[in-house]
Amino acid sequence: MAKRMQVGGFGVDLQARGLLGEHGEPLGERAFELLLTLIDGRTRPMSHAELIERVCPGLPGGLDGLSLDIEQLRRVLGPEAIATIPGRGYQLVCELQDPQDDGVLPPQLRAVDLPAEPPGFVGRESDQQELAAHLDRSRLVSLCGLGGVGKTALALRAAHRMRGRGLLVLWVEIDGVRGVEDLAASVADRLGVPQTSQVGPVAAVLAALRQRPVLLVLDSAEASCSGVYELFNRLAAAPRLQVLVTTQLPLHHPEEQVMRLEGLSLALPDAPRAGLLASDALRHFLHRAGLGEGQALGDDELRAIARVCGQVGGSALAIALLASRVRRLGSEGLAELLRERLPPPLDAGQPPRRQTLLATLQWSYRLLPPASQLLLRRLSWCVRGFSYELALAIGRQELDEDNLHQALADLIERSLVVVEAGEASRLRLLEPTRQFAMLQEPDPETASRQHAHGVLDACRGADERIFVDTERGWRRRYEPDLDNVLAALRWATTREADLAYGLLAETAMLFVLSVRVQEYLELLRRAEQLQPSSTLAPPARAAFCLGAAKVLALSRRRASRELATEAAALYRNLGERRQAFLASSYAVAALGEQSDGALQALHDLAQQAEADFPPLLRRYRHHAEALAYSFLGQSEQALHACQAAAAAAREAGWNQFARGALSNLAYLHLELGDAAAAIAAGAELTAFYRGGVGSQACFAWGNYAHALLRDGQLDAAREALRSFVETSRASDWVAFDIVAPMFALFAAREGRPHSAAFLLGYDDRCTERGARRFAAYARSRQLAEAQVQEALAPEAAALARSAGREADAHQSAVVTLDGSDLAPATAPAVRG
Repeated sequence: MAKRMQVGGFGVDLQARGLLGEHGEPLGERAFELLLTLIDGRTRPMSHAELIERVCPGLPGGLDGLSLDIEQLRRVLGPEAIATIPGRGYQLVCELQDPQDDGVLPPQLRAVDLPAEPPGFVGRESDQQELAAHLDRSRLVSLCGLGGVGKTALALRAAHRMRGRGLLVLWVEIDGVRGVEDLAASVADRLGVPQTSQVGPVAAVLAALRQRPVLLVLDSAEASCSGVYELFNRLAAAPRLQVLVTTQLPLHHPEEQVMRLEGLSLALPDAPRAGLLASDALRHFLHRAGLGEGQALGDDELRAIARVCGQVGGSALAIALLASRVRRLGSEGLAELLRERLPPPLDAGQPPRRQTLLATLQWSYRLLPPASQLLLRRLSWCVRGFSYELALAIGRQELDEDNLHQALADLIERSLVVVEAGEASRLRLLEPTRQFAMLQEPDPETASRQHAHGVLDACRGADERIFVDTERGWRRRYEPDLDNVLAALRWATTREADLAYGLLAETAMLFVLSVRVQEYLELLRRAEQLQPSSTLAPPARAAFCLGAAKVLALSRRRASRELATEAAALYRNLGERRQAFLASSYAVAALGEQSDGALQALHDLAQQAEADFPPLLRRYRHHAEALAYSFLGQSEQALHACQAAAAAAREAGWNQFARGALSNLAYLHLELGDAAAAIAAGAELTAFYRGGVGSQACFAWGNYAHALLRDGQLDAAREALRSFVETSRASDWVAFDIVAPMFALFAAREGRPHSAAFLLGYDDRCTERGARRFAAYARSRQLAEAQVQEALAPEAAALARSAGREADAHQSAVVTLDGSDLAPATAPAVRG
């Protein structure tokens, strides 16, 4: 951490332990320590118990004192600087910057893609100006209007303009009725902020949004007005957040500015030619119909088009649907359209403008061939759009190939399915079209089943394609449909076990690489309740075991090893060489300190390797070898294997796996006594993972802290340890038990022998629970034990160590970073 920081409107001098600025109220020692603690834990809420332990342990009336200090900080920094998270504690949510870093502190936000600008956007100049004015003066703007009137297109136009001015813009499509946690999870996905059981999505999003100006656009929010209302309240502590909502209904929030959007401007019936051509509705029709500026049309034809636009109330969607028919049929279609009148609406009780949209959709639907009607209904079950491959996979279940392609082309041509621009083609139904199509479905259960089976077909082979696709290509192909995968699994895990297990097998790496492991494990639990996986046929059982082993490898090594071993045997019996090799690699990687038979397992794995295996498959072998050799104490072999794994990952175009190998190299350099190389690799990795979560980020910070500690850089090691603890806490304590010996050595080298003994006791408990013991960390444990033995009498060391065996991860983290020595009251004296 820098010597000075900017917190809210004040500078904080960390050395002088004071605030900088004319109006800064002097802070007491305990209040300043509380501020530092809140800065350290800025990515999450901190409980009362944790704050008391870290700021005023053992102080009578600690809770009252904590409340007084919180109030003092709020008086200084502002009432909104520290948020109270009900049931969870406090979180610093004001702007926080480190001037020495010349940038914003974590969490790090990934680049977020916006949907493409609406093609051929015409008109609405005054509406664009009005919306810009609302956004200039209000933090919450609701763009209200009936479905199909053009709210999304206008909001998207504004979003692209604001992004062009350098603002971070997040676009979230809301699907159906959703609560605040679900909405926040969608925002977290767009930000690239993973959610864990320790940090909920609202807190994770708030921590990310408070760091820079952001425009959050929530599209089609009418079914979730209460959730959006509450989400804005929960995120309002982010000082530079603006929210733009498109909705048919206002939120009725006190801060809300409502802009009501009417249909496109219409020409008067007796307007001259110039007046007709100036109307937004007619210009929109001409553009969507491919008629240019309308110069080739006569006045009577222009008036007839203006009449049709008036029939649909200037609805942008309805005009686009009408124009698509003209584009498809040319002059014949135009003549036919101008002779027709729209059919009566579906529900005469609806408002007039809504009646025209429903009538237009009904009219468009009736004109579709049966195959196109069926496909439109099936696609309406997709969540937040769908890939071209998914559309075909859903349709193939009921349509032959020729009819399917013709039906999809027909829907695209008629503008009922919208093609989004981008590197990987995405399709979607506009929300009014989607809701209308769902209402036409006579059998929703069948539609849900077809959607789930289509998702499985589209994802079949996804884990295999990792070995032939680059990371960028694979992610762009599969990650956008994760919402559809989740929807399919939620349906399948309550109805069709075979389908659920198939989806769990095929999408395991999608969940791993998207850091959505907790959701996978919950869906797996639901599938097992529906039907035990042991009942699956051998091919399905093998695929499921391998998929589950991939996910469990991150947190449940023994279970992962058992499943991978079973999968390898099943695949060998099935003659699947590559899959058997991959499963064997996972089994070897999970061997840990169970060294019996490890050399034989390594030999068997090498025997299974074949020259034509793709680079990334070779990477799995080298990764497994690096872990196994490290546990066997053969560090040189482990280093060579890790270097080979990194090279194979780079050759395959998978940077995430290459960074994982670099993290292991940082550890192995330390194991071989090269602290400088370990520190250099750790600095490179932690710069990348700053503000991130997940196993790789945890190991990067842990190895970096360990290298600094062993090199004697205690102050730098403390700061790295703080970052490790925060990252591990936000990642469900990933890697925490593995690096536990480092905690004891750190306390011992800071001259805190009782704390070191306590942390050795915690490490005893971790070892009993099966925590991995790498050689460099085992050496750190030995060094810590030697220093404790030299400093403490045996009785004192045993007492502190016994207390540590009862500690949990949070308590051990507090003891590690506490600057004082944790000495039990009844402990015998320290050795003289």
